[in-house]
Amino acid sequence: MNTKLYFTTFLLTLTVSTYADYWTQKADLPGIGRADGCGFAIGSKGYIGTGFTSGYTKDWYEYDPSTNSWLQKADYGGQPSVENSSFTIGNYGYIFPAPTGLDFWQFDPIANTWTQQASFLGQQRQAAVSWSINGKGYICSGASSSLGTSMDDLWEYDPLANTWAQKTSLPGTARHYAAGFFVGGKGYIGTGYSTVTGGSLSDFWEWDQQSDTWTQKTSFPGGPRWEATGFNIGNYGYMGTGYNPSPTSMIWKYDPLTDSWTPIAVFGGGVRVENVSFSIGNLGYLGTGWDGVNFRFDFWEYHPEDSTTSVNELQVSSFGLQVYPNPASEYAVISLQPTAGKNIGITITDVMGKKVYVAHLETKASSFQLPISNFPGGIYLIEVTNGKEKAVKKFLKE
Repeated sequence: MNTKLYFTTFLLTLTVSTYADYWTQKADLPGIGRADGCGFAIGSKGYIGTGFTSGYTKDWYEYDPSTNSWLQKADYGGQPSVENSSFTIGNYGYIFPAPTGLDFWQFDPIANTWTQQASFLGQQRQAAVSWSINGKGYICSGASSSLGTSMDDLWEYDPLANTWAQKTSLPGTARHYAAGFFVGGKGYIGTGYSTVTGGSLSDFWEWDQQSDTWTQKTSFPGGPRWEATGFNIGNYGYMGTGYNPSPTSMIWKYDPLTDSWTPIAVFGGGVRVENVSFSIGNLGYLGTGWDGVNFRFDFWEYHPEDSTTSVNELQVSSFGLQVYPNPASEYAVISLQPTAGKNIGITITDVMGKKVYVAHLETKASSFQLPISNFPGGIYLIEVTNGKEKAVKKFLKE
C-alpha cells in the first residue's frame, strides 16, 4: 500500500466575534491567589472574595467587563470565611458563611455596604450548593463543620419577608462539595462527595420551585467528582472542573429541554478545583481556585455557542465519517466507509476557525490514526472530502 501524507500549517487570522465556544483570559483578580472563595454577578458587574489564601479571608472585589478591571470594595461583613454559599436576588448579593456561623449577609453594590439579615435556620455548614430562582434564594446540601456529616436539606430565603423556610430535601445521597446552577424556575445539583457512601458522586437532580419536587436527571457525564463548579447562561447550565480524582479542566453544557450533556471547550486556565464561577449577560466567567500545586488568581471569560455562531457538524456524504475516541488525548481515529475512494482530504480547524492540520491521503484504507498530543485542549472540527462530497465531525481534545 502506497500512502502519501502531506502536512501543512496555516497562519490564518479571523475575527473572533464570528466564532463561539472559547475562553479568553481577562485581568487577574488583585492580591494573591485563593481557593474556595465565593462570588456572584449583580447586573453588569461580577464579584469575588473570601476564601482561603494563607488563612481565611474577607476581602471583596468587583469586576467590570466593560473595562476589564477590578476594584476593591468593602470587606465582607461577617468573619473571614471559606466555602460559603452565595447568590443574587435582584440588585443585591447574599452570603451565608462557612464553616461556622448562622449569620447571613446582604451586599448592596451601590452603597458598597453589607447588612446582616435573618439568621439561617438550618445547621452550620460548608461546601453547600446555592442558587436564586424567581426572587428567592436557596441553599442545599453541604457538610457539618469540619466536614463531619454530609447533608441533603434544602432551605429557601424570602428577601421581602426576610425569612427562611425549609423545603423538600434532596432525595439522592446526602453530599457536600457538589455543584449546581439554576435555569428558569428550576434548580440543579449534582456530583459531590458523600460521607454516607465514603466516595464521590456523579448523579444529577432537578428541583422544581413551583411544585417543590425533585426529579433525577441524566448523570453528569464526566464521572464522579467533587469541588466542581456550575453556572448558567441563558437556557443552559454548565458544570465541570473539580477532582476526578485529580484536578480536571473539562466542562459540559446541560440542556434541560433534552436532558442531555455536551462537552464544551476545555477551560482555558488548565486544571482547577475550588474556583468561583458566574455569568454576566450571555458570557460565563471562571477564576481563582487551586490547580493541585498553586492557589490561582487568574480569571477567564467564556463565549458560548448560540444560534448564529454554533459549531455544527455537517454530513452531506455517503462515506459515513466517524471520529473516535471522543474525547481523545493522544490520537484521533478517522473511520470511513470503504466506498469513500482513495483521494481523501483532511482538514482540522479549532473553534476560532484556524486551520491546524491539513493533509491529503492517497489510500483506500478505511481508517486513519492522527496524532493530536500536541494540540491544545479544546473542541476541533475534522472536515473530510473526497472531491465530490464532504463531512464534518466535532471532537474534543482532552
